[in-house]
Amino acid sequence: MHIEPRILKTSKASLFSLGIALFLAVTLSSSGQAVIDWDTVQDLDEPGDIYTAHPLVVAEAAFTSDITVNGITFAAADTVNDITFSGVLDTDANFVNEDRGFDADYNRLVNRGFHTSDGGTGTITLSGLTDGQRYRVQIIVGYWNNPFPTSFISGSTVDMGNGAGTPKWVTGTFDASGTTQVITFQATTFDGSDDFGIGSAVALYAVPEPANFAVLGGLAALGFAVSRRRRRSCLG
Repeated sequence: MHIEPRILKTSKASLFSLGIALFLAVTLSSSGQAVIDWDTVQDLDEPGDIYTAHPLVVAEAAFTSDITVNGITFAAADTVNDITFSGVLDTDANFVNEDRGFDADYNRLVNRGFHTSDGGTGTITLSGLTDGQRYRVQIIVGYWNNPFPTSFISGSTVDMGNGAGTPKWVTGTFDASGTTQVITFQATTFDGSDDFGIGSAVALYAVPEPANFAVLGGLAALGFAVSRRRRRSCLG
């Protein structure tokens, strides 16, 4: 007789926990924010470091005109609606003016960019996303003649470790939860002087679903089988 109330109490607690979990899931989903899984930060050594492995959705650089690097065209700042910079004190700022041995667009990518105010925080908003779609974002950080190490935050944090003379890039993957994703950026450390967060460009790519790879693989196998059958027919 004493077991039934205990079971009922446990059942109510489970239902309450389930309700909280559902509430949090709905709240996080409606906020339109996912956690970006950042990869390892890399040095930007050449145009080939610009990502091309997946279909480009949109790319934008904080410049006054378009640039094209490794076949990826970065639109000028504020000319596309799907990438928006805010909290940025300056765009197309001339960090340094150094010839890196490649073309003018690449040199501009690593020599110029945007920055926050001293001690400020900026945001990059990715819009027009498809809910549930997997995306990969690449962020490029040029270099100044002074080290301004910058961090990017979107559910998780990546510290770029950029310093004077060291342009960097990083990619990160996320499954869109809603139609927007906000990435904040700021100085990695604050010491009260020259605490700038900097960057140069952002590119967004759509990652095909595994099912699409399977379809492509199936079509390739079918084509191979048909080709093999035709060769056998000719030999026969």
